[in-house]
Amino acid sequence: MTARRAPAAPPPFSCALPAKRSRNPAAGCDVLALGPHPDDVELVIGGTVAACAKAGLRVVAVEMTRGESGTRGDAVTREREACRAAKILGLAARENLGLPDAHLEFTLAYRHAVADAIRRHRPDVVLAPWYEDAHPDHAIAGRLVQAAFFEARLKKLAGPEGAWFARLLYYYPCRNYRHPDLVVDVTDVWALKKRAMYAHRSQVGSRSVRAAGSSDVFANVEFRDRHYGALIGRPFGEGLLASAPLPVTDPRQLLFGGRT
Repeated sequence: MTARRAPAAPPPFSCALPAKRSRNPAAGCDVLALGPHPDDVELVIGGTVAACAKAGLRVVAVEMTRGESGTRGDAVTREREACRAAKILGLAARENLGLPDAHLEFTLAYRHAVADAIRRHRPDVVLAPWYEDAHPDHAIAGRLVQAAFFEARLKKLAGPEGAWFARLLYYYPCRNYRHPDLVVDVTDVWALKKRAMYAHRSQVGSRSVRAAGSSDVFANVEFRDRHYGALIGRPFGEGLLASAPLPVTDPRQLLFGGRT
């Protein structure tokens, strides 16, 4: 028998967005949000990236696939929706690597592609899907970022962009709940997140979502964000998992500068 080969993936793309500078002169961006599909950033951490952008940080989103194997929409439609959502969130740039949707694998070639994206955008902080997820693409994407986060630092493997040492890697849980290590208060930007989610019009009312026993995936996002918000006494929040212990170099950091 011959092995089943993945169908040819649509080509990568990037959105034309207003230029923004990072606060760190050495970095290309402050925050790099990596997702497996064109709408995952909006659905899970849309508030976090919107809050960062609103605070003046340079935020870039990179998706691995164009979502061409999804129940609804096609690659061209989802590209148009992703670019519209990027403007709503205030992203400085958005691109897609054009890897095959529903055929993501933990391979050297795909790891190199993600590491190249990290070197190219030179972030301080990387956001990635949690690698223990029910959706195979989410799980593989998380593992790819975990490995690429390290590979991007290696000078002898670096391409023309050169090696890049990102400081922090946080994971965002997608379908599977994990108690968060920290919760980002997204109350003030939740309306922006909602607009960005609904920019993905082709994904509203998906049959696959109804078949799984849920009538509205976007409504479920609101339930989840209200739950995370309740953990910190705020209307809306988004949970993140730390990939390593977080350093406290100044005892005043323990106060967080937030509400009590």
